[in-house]
Amino acid sequence: MPTTHQIKISRFSLAAKFMGISFLLFFVGAVLLIFFNIPAILLQFEWGKFLVRLVRWGELHGGGEHYELMISAIYIVWGWFLLKAANEPLKNYLFFEFTMFANIAHFGAMLVMGLVMTHESPHLIGDVLLGWVLLLIYIYFWLPVRKIYKSESELNRSI
Repeated sequence: MPTTHQIKISRFSLAAKFMGISFLLFFVGAVLLIFFNIPAILLQFEWGKFLVRLVRWGELHGGGEHYELMISAIYIVWGWFLLKAANEPLKNYLFFEFTMFANIAHFGAMLVMGLVMTHESPHLIGDVLLGWVLLLIYIYFWLPVRKIYKSESELNRSI
């Protein structure tokens, strides 16, 4: 394998690990905030209401914590698998493709909801922005590795 390919794969591996760590930090943090009822404390202050609104969809004073915990569980597992799969990106091609497309769909839906539902617009500078920045970094480093995978797959089929 050419050195340039190894460099691209190594860079993507770091980007995938960064995404995995980010998922773990954000969603483990969300779980802890819910378990310790921190949003209720923050909601006593105007600046706290703004902070909660950046990441809590729906009712500001809660009621959707069970959904928050469910999506947190999914993203915690996803983050862990990103960390593991990042050690061998070419062997985990389908997982990384899924990660890209699933998050495009998820963050795309969040973007549309933030634009259409005016009471949810603070998310555009909160979790929506954070998600897209993270995802675009991931995609930037994934696309060259994806190309390497496809060219090697075609080479192996022709042999």
